[in-house]
Amino acid sequence: MVIDDQGHILTNHHVVDGADEVEVTFIDGKKMKAKIVGTDSMTDLAVLKVDGATVKPAEFGSAEKMRVGEWVIAIGNPFGLNHSVTVGVLSAKGRYGFAPGQLEDFLQTDASINPGNSGGPLVNLRGEVVGINTMIAGLGTGVGFAVSESIARPIARQLIEQGKVKRPFIGIVMQSLTPDLEAALGENAPDKGALVSQVQEGSPAEKAGIRVGDIIVRVDGTKTADSREVQQAVLARKVGEKIDVTVWRDGRELIIEMRTAEMPAAKETNDKRGTLPEDALGLGLQTLTPKLAERLDIDPELKGVVITAVRPGSAAAEVGLREGDVLLDIDGSAVVTADEAAKRLTQERAGGHLIRVQRGDAALFIVLPNPRKKDG
Repeated sequence: MVIDDQGHILTNHHVVDGADEVEVTFIDGKKMKAKIVGTDSMTDLAVLKVDGATVKPAEFGSAEKMRVGEWVIAIGNPFGLNHSVTVGVLSAKGRYGFAPGQLEDFLQTDASINPGNSGGPLVNLRGEVVGINTMIAGLGTGVGFAVSESIARPIARQLIEQGKVKRPFIGIVMQSLTPDLEAALGENAPDKGALVSQVQEGSPAEKAGIRVGDIIVRVDGTKTADSREVQQAVLARKVGEKIDVTVWRDGRELIIEMRTAEMPAAKETNDKRGTLPEDALGLGLQTLTPKLAERLDIDPELKGVVITAVRPGSAAAEVGLREGDVLLDIDGSAVVTADEAAKRLTQERAGGHLIRVQRGDAALFIVLPNPRKKDG
């Protein structure tokens, strides 16, 4: 959709990612070449520009002022059906947790959203844009998501002004605590906070002493209930600003001081497939070698075990393990060979195994239940 009288168009990053040329078709059928002004994979947003367009720009409304249950309208190009309109309600606000390391604040709607709707507007009954349609939970589920205008507008402004988004970071990947993670971490662990699953080399967090396995419970003295609250607290700072992070480690709290740095550009990752395993784990495992890392487009410096396949219906599939994940450690100890990983994962452990995997540029903790025993 066109967002200003200079011909800037707001869409999704994944819509134009990898494109050499972009062509825009307007509602009157007119086609124009567009150039990519800038993209931001962290919010899945992109800005294009067409010269000489005489289209009235869309007007934005306030997602914050909308109430759950209000009517919304999704406009897009589902399955190539141009300028389709569907109607539903705002099902929820502030949805997050779909992708570790991403900046998420989604509006949920039951207005029908399908492949091809991406980048289209979600509007209120006054025709004001409150979100950018971005993803669905599955075809025909009635669960679609849009990036809130409260995120989309400032991101679009930065992309137009400087071609990129400049934001602060401290160099960690986090995930919110779940009952399974709490049980695996022990009864003395906090029940609220953000579990650090990865610390980037050379980042402010690494230099200050943040470790994998730390649980962030406060930022600048303010309690943080989950990873989203920690992320919001960091993003509210300026690049280079001092920040105090309180972590729970080994049964006690530590205050760690650091200064934010500018977040580097995100790298893209590829989804790789494997063959289906037939073992008790429901996993296909292969030791990560330099040659395999090159073939799978994995960081050659990484040490671990590649998950080459996940059997549907297995415990591994149910907890969200994916083909292409790299198993880094099991129950706090590094693992470097497939045989070692299989041996340790087939041993029973109360509450299951707390594993850490690398997925693209992010690492995350997952609790893998004990292997299922075959009947008979």
